[in-house]
Amino acid sequence: MHTSDDTPTDRTRRLEKIAHRIWVEEGRPHGRDRAHWAAAEAELEALEAANRRRLAAAKTAETKAVGAGTRRTKGGTDAAPTPTVDGPKKAGTKPATRSRTRRPAGDA
Repeated sequence: MHTSDDTPTDRTRRLEKIAHRIWVEEGRPHGRDRAHWAAAEAELEALEAANRRRLAAAKTAETKAVGAGTRRTKGGTDAAPTPTVDGPKKAGTKPATRSRTRRPAGDA
C-alpha cells in the first residue's frame, strides 16, 4: 500500500523486508510472491500484536506503581506518600539504624 504521493509507508517497507527475507530463506522460488507477502503480513501482525500487549502490560505496571505511591485518607481522597524520617540520602552515607536496646517489659 502506498500513500497518495506514491511513497511507501513504514508498514509497507517492513512488509517488503519481511517478504524478501522469507523469499530468500525459501531459496528464492519464482511465482510465490503473493504467498511470501501473505506470510509477511501474518508475521508483522503477530509482531504488532505482541508489541501492543507489551505496551499494555507496561502501562498497567506503571499505573500500579503510581497507585502504590499514594494512600487513601479517612475522607477517601488520595494523599501523598508519607516522607521518611531520615530525609534524603546523602551520597556515601550509611542508613541510620534503630537503637537495639530493649525496654523493660513493664514500660509502654
